[in-house]
Amino acid sequence: MTPNLARSGNGAANYTFGVEVEFFAAMNFEVFRHTKFEDLRQLIGQRIAELKPHELPVTVPATKDLEEDEKTGTDYGKWTVTQDTSIEPDDETAFDYYECQCVELISPIYWLHGSHWRDHFRAIFSPNKRGATRDPEMYLEVNTSAHLHVHVGLADRGLSFRTIRNLAILVIIFEKEVDKVLADHMGYVNETTWAKSHVHNPAFKGRSLEGKCLEIWKCKRTQEIIDTMCPIPPNVPDENDPSWRRLYKYNFMSLASSKRTIEFRQHEGTLNAEEMVHWVQFVTSLVGLAHAIEDDDLKSLILHNTLESGLPVNISDLLVFLHVISDAPLPLDTVTFFARKAAARGAHVKTRSRTNIRGHPQGSLIFPWLKATKSDEKEAEQRAAHSLKAFASGTEKQ
Repeated sequence: MTPNLARSGNGAANYTFGVEVEFFAAMNFEVFRHTKFEDLRQLIGQRIAELKPHELPVTVPATKDLEEDEKTGTDYGKWTVTQDTSIEPDDETAFDYYECQCVELISPIYWLHGSHWRDHFRAIFSPNKRGATRDPEMYLEVNTSAHLHVHVGLADRGLSFRTIRNLAILVIIFEKEVDKVLADHMGYVNETTWAKSHVHNPAFKGRSLEGKCLEIWKCKRTQEIIDTMCPIPPNVPDENDPSWRRLYKYNFMSLASSKRTIEFRQHEGTLNAEEMVHWVQFVTSLVGLAHAIEDDDLKSLILHNTLESGLPVNISDLLVFLHVISDAPLPLDTVTFFARKAAARGAHVKTRSRTNIRGHPQGSLIFPWLKATKSDEKEAEQRAAHSLKAFASGTEKQ
């Protein structure tokens, strides 16, 4: 009898998260000098603080140096407007007569199950003139040098060893599939300097997928997982500088810091509130899946992906697992968002939900149950359970 993937947790966990939003900002110097601000960070900070009816707390550190800010301690009870010099515009020559700033906007710590964080994101990054980052006189740019980072934790307790171990294995299994919903320059092949692949890290050199997963499985302590997932990358300027170890798509080094979080670094830069909301829900749901999945089912996932007779799991499967199994269930609107994004990007993969992405028009739904209303949720879960059973047995109905 094949096992059914099931929750092992007791309901939804109290996951917390914070985001770091990177972008380049510029304003004509003649316009800027008539403002009362010393730099654009202060201007953006003031705009956020004035948002109605939210009245969000904001701080703008005296120093522009992000590393110096981190030494003195970021206030995670407020939105922080700081600077990250790794961000740059596509064409630097276009801004000779502009006040420029490489901005990193750091959120306070939010509870995933609170409702107000979505309202805050939509207020700050509103596409209309009411948004704090929307100003007809200010130019904003996100490009390949800018990213959206999300830190996920579990309130004050921190994530358990088992959750961390399971997440590391899920990362190895699904890394290539998650990349299908990211921008091309953040993808599996074209990984960036700031978000390297775990599958290719030096600790796994020469190992098969099963070997990589087993290397993680035999770890007994969180530090062993951190060392396995985030070794010093090859060809870095200073191999003795541990800061290079955090520059992977999934930064496990953050677990050893005061944050005690997993940092998801691979999302492209964006100022779109809806993209941020969906990505936050996706990554927290992935952590929830790591917490909820049974050990035997995780082993089945590893085995299924290493058998020649098995169809490798894909982004469609992952979306099902996150919606049905995770103790931070992925909302149906977010499942739909990423299903459409994968289809629009040409993700021609086979799914065990008895449909096939190939041949569907761009932007169409992958799963027939994605249109389910609240009253249809029972039927939706039954359909998903059928997919999981077919997956676990290694069979598929056409």
